[in-house]
Amino acid sequence: MTTLFSKSWERYRRRQIEFQYLSELIKRDGIAEADRIPGFTELGDNFSFYVRRVGTNQVRVHFGNRPLRRHKIDGSGWAIEQGAALVYSLGPTGGLMVGLFPCKSDLASWKEDAIVWVQGSFSALRMRARLSKDFRDLASYCRVTSLDAEATWMDRIRVAYLGATRSREVGGNYTRASMLKGTGGAVSGLVDAFRVALLEVVLKPLGVLILAAIFAVLGNKELLKLVHGASEVAEKLELETPRNPLAGCPIRSHCAQPGSVQSR
Repeated sequence: MTTLFSKSWERYRRRQIEFQYLSELIKRDGIAEADRIPGFTELGDNFSFYVRRVGTNQVRVHFGNRPLRRHKIDGSGWAIEQGAALVYSLGPTGGLMVGLFPCKSDLASWKEDAIVWVQGSFSALRMRARLSKDFRDLASYCRVTSLDAEATWMDRIRVAYLGATRSREVGGNYTRASMLKGTGGAVSGLVDAFRVALLEVVLKPLGVLILAAIFAVLGNKELLKLVHGASEVAEKLELETPRNPLAGCPIRSHCAQPGSVQSR
């Protein structure tokens, strides 16, 4: 007999079965998918790389810990850095949440606690089809938010795009995607990322071609505006001061103090 609550429960059970299948796909194909992404192996060599199930409703794809070869600020020991993480979680109503968590260390942390977005009730096969993109986002986010990693200009643009089109958690508070607040915020964020990318690329041979293309399309005045703002934006995107790595984590079981990562 159908009751007031039975439909919701059955819907949740179906999505739980779908999430179980998704978990198996991620664990089965995750390593092979990572091997096809340029630069992913190097991150894994430095951080170690893990794909593991946490409980029944969460899968973590994450990098482990690496020594920073520096002492903690208080001098109590050697500092370490916890790598970035990609977390798939099934919510209590059956909604699928995907979150990106930045690198954290004893010396510095990123300006946001997480980039999160709710995917809804998409099928496991549909989520498997975007696994490569998710892993690329993870690699870029790790390079951009790490204390030492050298992020490429494409990494910065990718992360800026995520920040403009996805919700974020900062200090325990959620902020809507700037694109949802109007095009100004999203466009501004992407332009800022492009300025940093331009600053990084001008010293390379490819930079000459890029500058020529920009000049042809935008003209000299707009080109000067982009270059002029690059240094200010580079400072704005730097790592912020340290804070509690457990503060405001939207998926609490992801958060762990450095050193608690288990092997796959």
